[in-house]
Amino acid sequence: MAGEAWDLDHVKALWRGGEHREANLQPVLKQPHREKSAEEQSIQAKCDRIRKKHLGLWPSSKAKIKSRGFANSRDA
Repeated sequence: MAGEAWDLDHVKALWRGGEHREANLQPVLKQPHREKSAEEQSIQAKCDRIRKKHLGLWPSSKAKIKSRGFANSRDA
């Protein structure tokens, strides 16, 4: 494995509460790191969708807000 490129990876992902500190970093090879990061990103996206769904923010409604409109005159 001499000469292979490597990256530093967070042991505990930042979005899961990990810190950007030396104690939370580990050396990994580039290709496995890319695969792991892609998998973690899809998990993070799913967690974000679930959180938005529970907050009522996702999916956004396609229904228009209906109102009775404005009165025809100011005296009415």
